[in-house]
Amino acid sequence: MTGVSAMTDPERMPQSCTLTTTRPDRDDVIGPPLCLAGMAVIMFVPRSR
Repeated sequence: MTGVSAMTDPERMPQSCTLTTTRPDRDDVIGPPLCLAGMAVIMFVPRSR
């Protein structure tokens, strides 16, 4: 065993772990604000009753 793990060797690293420099798509831009809005509704609507 050489002591090199799959996470430190770029050639053995899974495709999902590699970093890309592409622009975020529509879901990456709309998703986080939509999630935060949903969390706000879940947390604050029950308090208003």
